[in-house]
Amino acid sequence: MIAFKNILVPVDFGEPSRRALEVAIALAKQNGAALTVLHVFDVPPSYASMDLSPMDLLAPMWSAAQAELDATLAKVKGALPNATHCLTRGTPWREILATIDRTHPDLVVVGTHGRTGLERALLGSVAERIVRLSPVPVLTVPPARDGGASIESGGSPDA
Repeated sequence: MIAFKNILVPVDFGEPSRRALEVAIALAKQNGAALTVLHVFDVPPSYASMDLSPMDLLAPMWSAAQAELDATLAKVKGALPNATHCLTRGTPWREILATIDRTHPDLVVVGTHGRTGLERALLGSVAERIVRLSPVPVLTVPPARDGGASIESGGSPDA
């Protein structure tokens, strides 16, 4: 059996990444692995045309992302007291790959939105790029089909 000792889970705070986080927590517990929760925030191109200084724009975004990531980590620490987190800014797939290079996880667990066809072509897929470009194994987790419990609602992360 392959044992994973260092697991990275990128989250965007949406339902697919919550499900991926649940799976990552369960795998980390089963393997006695370290878990790092990563959030990457990107400045939408529409903000570039606004008459704001970079600090006026980035500081509140960074603070909001940090607060959400801290809240997520607090919930994770209930199951994995040694879990850590990382916040970066940039293009999500690029920053995830950079974090993989920097932290050397044995496994990346990433949620998918389940988009197909034109929707995937137009919106792109962070998970697809990570699967194609990651130097380490990537486990993709589709959205829950049954509306199952999540760590947000007090459900077991061992599902």
